[in-house]
Amino acid sequence: FFGYYIAYGMQPAMISDENFDWTFWLCAFSFANTTGTIDSGALAGRVNFISFLIVSVFTSSVIHPVAVQWTWAGGWLSRMGFVDFAGGAVVHGVG
Repeated sequence: FFGYYIAYGMQPAMISDENFDWTFWLCAFSFANTTGTIDSGALAGRVNFISFLIVSVFTSSVIHPVAVQWTWAGGWLSRMGFVDFAGGAVVHGVG
């Protein structure tokens, strides 16, 4: 929920709320999760497990939401006409 606030500037509806959009949540969660797992290919066998967890959590909860805000949530890149097709720049470029 912390990353959602960074990316979209608002708190999401509570999961128990009947207006909760499970489809959007699952899509946003999977993109953030994929961003964190892309690091694992570069870090595998090079860092210890705790360091990997710290990098993965920071990437998924802080860095990815900032890139989402810039590109998908009306940020400065989207206002300049930048279009990200299927998350290529946000997910793979940031991860």
